[in-house]
Amino acid sequence: MNLNPLYHLRRYRELEWRNTDLVKRVSGQLKQIEELREEKKSLETQLGTLRKEVIEKDNRIIQLSDLLVPKAAEYVSKNRKEKRGNK
Repeated sequence: MNLNPLYHLRRYRELEWRNTDLVKRVSGQLKQIEELREEKKSLETQLGTLRKEVIEKDNRIIQLSDLLVPKAAEYVSKNRKEKRGNK
């Protein structure tokens, strides 16, 4: 054990400096974590909105196909009947 008082004072200041530096780094990282959490919430909200839009458009496509497919089938069968009748 070193009995020199200046050694202990120097050692204490060095530890205090390290501690201060560590606290600054941790607080900076905490700020980054909070920013990332806010960004995550924003992205999740956007994702939810986009999912709703996709579902709505998908439902619209299904509705249109339900309307158009029978009409297209009627048109094709009508044309086939006409062609058969002409032969």
